[in-house]
Amino acid sequence: MPGPFSKPGGRFNYLPPSDRAFVLGPHPDSERSIRFPLATRMGTSENYPHHYEISLQWLFDHSKRPVNTGKYFATFMASHCVSFRDIAAKRIGQLGVVHVGTKYDECMESAPEPPSGPPPRLEVNTEATSRHSWGSNWQMFVDYKFVLCMENTYRDGYITEKIMSAFRAGSVPIWYGGRDAFDIFNPNAFVYYDVEDPQPALDRIKYLIDYPEAYNAVLKEPILRDGNRTIEKYFSFRDEIGGGQLKKRIRTMMGVVNAEDDPAIGKSSSNVSVPE
Repeated sequence: MPGPFSKPGGRFNYLPPSDRAFVLGPHPDSERSIRFPLATRMGTSENYPHHYEISLQWLFDHSKRPVNTGKYFATFMASHCVSFRDIAAKRIGQLGVVHVGTKYDECMESAPEPPSGPPPRLEVNTEATSRHSWGSNWQMFVDYKFVLCMENTYRDGYITEKIMSAFRAGSVPIWYGGRDAFDIFNPNAFVYYDVEDPQPALDRIKYLIDYPEAYNAVLKEPILRDGNRTIEKYFSFRDEIGGGQLKKRIRTMMGVVNAEDDPAIGKSSSNVSVPE
């Protein structure tokens, strides 16, 4: 995220000037902010279907983790060009056919070719390029073993819905972003593609291609790093998820009490900012 929310060094550094304003988002924890990545809000916001604890069983119960159909190798659906992602797509395209969107030609042409090895195979799959709302993008990925879902910038706390969409589709995410994601997601459940040192990720992807039993083992890994602790710390924005622990932290930060204890709740002049 460019602009006033970021500074050099990969950390967000923005708080509204008022001491009655609070931030929920990638900003580090402070007296007026709680780190609440966009990825962990997927499925816990008010516009998601009811019965949240049922809707999110695929995430919270690793025995219900979805499994892709295995029809295709990998996909990379990007709405705009980002140099390090485009280079990664070509490197991964040396391992198998990577499907891209119909408007990705400009990015393919501008990204440099890999320094060695076979030519990358990036092909348009017209059946998988329709646009969806961010909450339903996973529906485009269900036929893919891997989804290249790298963030467009490196910022601590900046973890968008991309990795969640890949998990929801039953695919193995190939992801890049702030390493604090390892406190949320099980590192054995996805491939971390370090753009400054991509070879370990490329080697792992090739290994998973060559050894299907190893790939299937990845699909059986829990998505979350530490089960209930992770749910309580990062996902419990509602009472029915993790006992509402995150919700309680937010209310405590704002200096309010439970609504059932104070019918005047909602009359506070506090302002909560939720940067994406």
